[in-house]
Amino acid sequence: VVSAVLLPAFTRLIESNNYANAVNQVSAALGNARSLALKTQKRTGVVFLWDAQREVCTLQVVVEGPRESGSLTSQPVPAGADPVVKLAAAAEILHPAPLSVPIELPRGIGLFGLTSAIESPDVDDRWDDRISSDPNTYKWYAGECSYQNNSETAENKIFLWLFPRNDPRLYTEALATSPRLGRDPWDVIRSGSPTDEARAAVRHAQSFFVQFSAEGTIVAPRRSGGDDVYNYYLEYPDSPIDRTDLSEALEQYDSGTTFDPEFVASGLSGPDEIEPNPEVMLRSVEQIAIADLGRLAQGVGVLRPWLARAHRSRAPRPAWLTDPGVYIQEDGSTVDRTVRDVSRWVDVNAEIISFNRYSGQAIRRNAL
Repeated sequence: VVSAVLLPAFTRLIESNNYANAVNQVSAALGNARSLALKTQKRTGVVFLWDAQREVCTLQVVVEGPRESGSLTSQPVPAGADPVVKLAAAAEILHPAPLSVPIELPRGIGLFGLTSAIESPDVDDRWDDRISSDPNTYKWYAGECSYQNNSETAENKIFLWLFPRNDPRLYTEALATSPRLGRDPWDVIRSGSPTDEARAAVRHAQSFFVQFSAEGTIVAPRRSGGDDVYNYYLEYPDSPIDRTDLSEALEQYDSGTTFDPEFVASGLSGPDEIEPNPEVMLRSVEQIAIADLGRLAQGVGVLRPWLARAHRSRAPRPAWLTDPGVYIQEDGSTVDRTVRDVSRWVDVNAEIISFNRYSGQAIRRNAL
């Protein structure tokens, strides 16, 4: 009898401590990134990543690369292309900060990001096309929005809380032994017969980050309040490096000016020389939410929010994603009730962190 009474209470206590620890870890990472920006006079940030197999979220403090800008595609942008297309192909590079290591949050904790800089086909088709002529690269979270009252007009648009989708196994067909996760596309790419599905999967690794300016203020997704939306990508080193020496570390990257997750060692082309290169496409957000995924599942009935996506999403959609045992994707003619329910739950129940636009200081709203 005593066990029956105490065990649930003990479990809730552990979950509560894990959540509190996660909130403190996220707050500390944001504070460290802001301090690093002030110290180095460089733009910094915190990137949020998700391992869909282990179901664990990690944080990575990053710093801007030494180069002015890069590109999200190795395909040339046509000379006469619209300025919006040229801007969409451009990107800026982020590196893991020297002396930093990924921070792993307790299992069962998820991070969401919120931004108003998500484009949709009904607003402007140019934003939602593929980047340049590259057939395997869509823009960041393309089409991830919903609408009220099933009326797809601008005034009814709802911007959703986004979950990190940096794990390329979310975009590929599943093996029989792994019905809840797609096949690792790197296995296909290194087989010597890479498929469009595998290439598209690694190039759709995407997430969000909180960005601080060199003055320690928060950086908005849109510049000057206009349509200049900047892309970023996280560039990892190709081999173990001495992170105490930044000049040496920056020489250990592959093409430092191109988003190139399908990395092939220089001068080599065979499948044995293809190495996993977990670059991630990013954009900055101004608010993040720390959620207890167990409570979210109880409140909304969605066990895996990283699988939920709007029906307009342009990300690759493997068949297993629509399996009723995984995630029921509603018909495109109806509202996206599931993704909207998740976002509304996050609005009410998650710990939300926003930032003072002028000082960069975090503003927390406690979870209910």
